[in-house]
Amino acid sequence: MFFHGFPLPPGPVLSFIVLSFLELSLSAGSLQLEHRRDVEHKRREFTSCGNRKLYFDTHALVCLLEENGFTTQQAEITVSALVKITDANMDIVYKDMVTKMQQEITVQQIMSQIANVKKDMVILEKSEFSALRAENEKINLELHRLKQQVMDEVVKVRTDTKLEFNLEKSRVKELGLYLRA
Repeated sequence: MFFHGFPLPPGPVLSFIVLSFLELSLSAGSLQLEHRRDVEHKRREFTSCGNRKLYFDTHALVCLLEENGFTTQQAEITVSALVKITDANMDIVYKDMVTKMQQEITVQQIMSQIANVKKDMVILEKSEFSALRAENEKINLELHRLKQQVMDEVVKVRTDTKLEFNLEKSRVKELGLYLRA
């Protein structure tokens, strides 16, 4: 099957191409006028997504297509379709991309967040250290109190033992004197 001299593939691709060509053929007259105005300009600029630009030599491609058997109208419509497809693809690609400035801003934000996390970690470590120090002092005080209690007990036991020893010694002496007498 052929449409305006073009061989067409069967199936859903065919309906897409036919609709595209019908849409483009309606504007073919305006494209020819536009093409005539742009003949002296070999490059045409297409703006896509802000300041991104595509430079596409449409005149050279039209001439190449005409040299290979396309009519002027067919060549211009084909080039126009290629420009629209390229422009749409660039929009899709650039929608997912970020600029270098956006990337730098994001990196700075991430670095700031990392710095905040580090600062929080230092504060947390200091507070944990303070808590550990307080607990250590509490344990040391308890240990000192227990040590003092043990020492007091040891002194008491020693004193009691000495007292009992001295009493026993006195008794033995009295018993020895009593036995001698």
